[in-house]
Amino acid sequence: MSATPDDCFHLTIDVVREIHEEALKRFGGLKDVRDENLLTSAVLTPQSSFGGKSPYTDLIDIAAAYLFYICVIIRFSTGTNVRR
Repeated sequence: MSATPDDCFHLTIDVVREIHEEALKRFGGLKDVRDENLLTSAVLTPQSSFGGKSPYTDLIDIAAAYLFYICVIIRFSTGTNVRR
């Protein structure tokens, strides 16, 4: 049995923090979170549903949503001044 968007393992804020801690150990950087509410939103958005069903068609879509919301829209301070 393989996971589907409706029954897969989703990241939690604690898991994302643990991943960030491991990245800091390997690559360095600042430990701060720019905005707790934005981090929460970034982690919970891929878990959203509409009519009780996931809007994502497969696990790749969910992974891409996490990548976008957590990584592209930077939630952790990096020590650099990124202009958008």
